[in-house]
Amino acid sequence: MGTRHTLDLEQCIATIVGTQLLAMGLAGCGCPTLPDDYDPTSATSLTPEDLSGEGGGNGGGDVCRSACTPTDAFQAALDAGFRDSELETSCFASGDTVTCTVTTDCSAGRRPGGWRAPAAHGAGVGGWWARMAMLEAASVQAFEELASDLDRLGAPVELSRAARAASEDEQRHAALCGAMARRHGAHQQRVVPASRSLPDLHALALDNAAEGCVREAFGALVAHWQARTATDARAGAVLLLIARDETRHGQLSMVIDAWARSLLPPETAVELDRARDEALSRLREELSTGRPLAALGLPSSSVGLALLEAFSASAALAASTAVPSSRWRHTGHA
Repeated sequence: MGTRHTLDLEQCIATIVGTQLLAMGLAGCGCPTLPDDYDPTSATSLTPEDLSGEGGGNGGGDVCRSACTPTDAFQAALDAGFRDSELETSCFASGDTVTCTVTTDCSAGRRPGGWRAPAAHGAGVGGWWARMAMLEAASVQAFEELASDLDRLGAPVELSRAARAASEDEQRHAALCGAMARRHGAHQQRVVPASRSLPDLHALALDNAAEGCVREAFGALVAHWQARTATDARAGAVLLLIARDETRHGQLSMVIDAWARSLLPPETAVELDRARDEALSRLREELSTGRPLAALGLPSSSVGLALLEAFSASAALAASTAVPSSRWRHTGHA
């Protein structure tokens, strides 16, 4: 069988983003734009007992939505063009006042083994940057683990070297996102290293198919979209730097996938394709409740799903089944 090469992910992403912008007739943000003086926080006179039944504290979910949908912040977002389903609320009760905040979120990227998402990091732009800082810090661990595993399994040194370089990229991303969070009055949570078992080649390939070929690569696509559409120029500049690095990380995932497939039994390809498809399904579920945020270029649910469908239909995923050249065919795997 002849040698084929993995797709140029950067070119693929540029095509998807450009096509989607043209389809929407946009040169900028694909989300409604809130007024410059918009305040996502409003106070309501509902009592803490009405809110939580426990005399105060944090609230969420249906209780918050019931208490907060009448507020000025929620109505102002509706007036700006957001749909009810595109808005999420959080709330806090203190004394006889309930403070409600309209929030948004959408994220992707490679996560370490044993990863569990922590509690929310706050509302609005600052909260989003704080969450991203934590996710980027988690990716530092993920790539360190990947580099160690590649070395242990006898992978070409170029792969483990690239994984360690990606870990350094993620350290820089975490610092940038943390600085942006602090600029907006928020702070990231410390990432607690997760315990995990050492994977064999089969397990590593399955994890890479989901976390790398799907989440990492699609995260790069979303970051490029945000960089193109964010109304906050400083946020756009930070996101562009992150997007370029994440594209390189997604490309690495596809090369690792091709290397692993060349060593594993042919029937394993079905499992790897299934892991990829399941990761796409999970992303669809996450995006179906995505919330747009114009300052950060976060896509609405409909735009996010359109980007994902273009991504899943592209050669970016099909190319990960490419047969690598002989220089990737090492036999030191466990």
